[in-house]
Parts: sequence; structure tokens; C-alpha cells
Amino acid sequence: MRLVALLTCLAFACATARQQVSGSDAPPAFPARVALAAPELELWMEGTHAIDPGEEARALAQSRTALAAALEGRGLDATAPEALLVVRARAIARTGERKDAQLWSAVGIVFVVVAIVVSAVLLSRSGSRSPRGGGARGVGPAPAFAPGARPVYFAPRPYVPAPVGFGFFVGLNVAVPAGPPPPYAGLPPAEAWLASRGWFDGDEVELQAELVDPATGAVRWHRTLRGGVDPRDAGAVAGLVDAALAGLPFGARQGALAAPSEPENP
Repeated sequence: MRLVALLTCLAFACATARQQVSGSDAPPAFPARVALAAPELELWMEGTHAIDPGEEARALAQSRTALAAALEGRGLDATAPEALLVVRARAIARTGERKDAQLWSAVGIVFVVVAIVVSAVLLSRSGSRSPRGGGARGVGPAPAFAPGARPVYFAPRPYVPAPVGFGFFVGLNVAVPAGPPPPYAGLPPAEAWLASRGWFDGDEVELQAELVDPATGAVRWHRTLRGGVDPRDAGAVAGLVDAALAGLPFGARQGALAAPSEPENP
């Protein structure tokens, strides 16, 4: 009886302790009622010359419309919400002349590479050709050697053309952190992000989604991701929002849940 009692105490005394890891982007439970706060947009225009004010205004209007359209139809309009979904977008949009300059730069690089390859092939072929003799010569009598002298032999030495080599290297380093960019001393995060971009970088959007308590403003959940999409493209921005809200019980596009069925022919 004592042994049974001891084993019973040991069995009920064992417990498993679980603690949430700090920094995780998944809270223990999501609220049932979530509403969408007004989205925030920070747009940067990238060009090689002074940006046209008209193009800047059009890009800003298109980016705002695309972000608003990407957040529509997600069921985030609950009354008396338990949490607010705050979406912040920071985007870089290239101007038309910036895209043209990148295109012509790529064409110039391809032209230079092709020219180097063609020149190397022509040089290697011209160097491998050997001169031909003028004709056959008659065989004369063997030369007479003095007594005691040794004949001298000249071994032929084949001519090997020097190898032709060429090299062309293009290096591009882009720093893309997993989360929000770390603070830089003396520079805001946006300026550091712009400074890290290369010549051939395209449009880019950094999206941050937060679940905020409406009463206290405390952040209950957050996720930040970055994608090479055009902020003026509503479909591309919607795909980035889908990736930011993936795996959550709220925020899925209701129109994308079921595809419309085609009517049957009578």
C-alpha cells in the first residue's frame, strides 16, 4: 500500500510547464471581432532626374487606391471590435525614365558581353592558323662532314598561340532583412533602405500588419514582410496582404474563397 501511494503521488505531482517564446508573431488566441483601421502609406519615388510633380501625384493616388482595394472584402468591419488591424505600407515606385535607364543599361551590358565573346573567338581562330610552305624542294646530295665532326640536329618546336582570356563581372548586393529594418545611427530607417538599393532594383513594398487593442493601444500581434511588387498594382499588393495575413482566422479575401461556377448550357 505504501508503494502504491508513493507511485500515485509521483504520477500526479508531474506537470508540464509551457511558456510562450518572446518575439513570436502568433498570440495564444485571436479575438473574434476585428475591425480595420485606416491604412497608412509612405511612398518614395525613385528616378535618375527630378521627378515630375504630375507623375508623383498619379503614383500616390494609384498606390492609395491599390492599398485600399487590397484590403477590401476581408470581413474586417466588425462593430464594437475587440482588436484593430493596422496596416502600414512603405513603398518605392520607379519613374518611367528610371525604368528606361535600367533597360538601356541592361542592353548595353549584353552588347558588351557579346562583343567580348565575338572578339575572343576571332582572336583564337586567327592565332591558331599556321603559315603554309611555298612548295616542295628537291632533295640534294647529303652534305659531307669532316672527319671527327658531329652532325648537328635541329628539333622542330611547335608554335602554340597564347590563350585569349576575358572576364566580365557584375556585382550587386541587396540587404533585405527578415523583419523591419534596424535603426541606423544618424539615418532614419527609410533613408537606410534607400541607400541599400542597387541600380537594377525594381519596385518594392514593405508591409507591416499589427493587431492593436482599441482601448490601450497595445500591440497583440505583428508581422512585417517585404516584396518586389509595384505599389500601384492592386493585384500585386493584394497578394502581399494575403501573405501577411496567411494562417490567421481573419482577413482572408471573401471573393477568393470560392470561384464562381459557370452556367450550364441548356
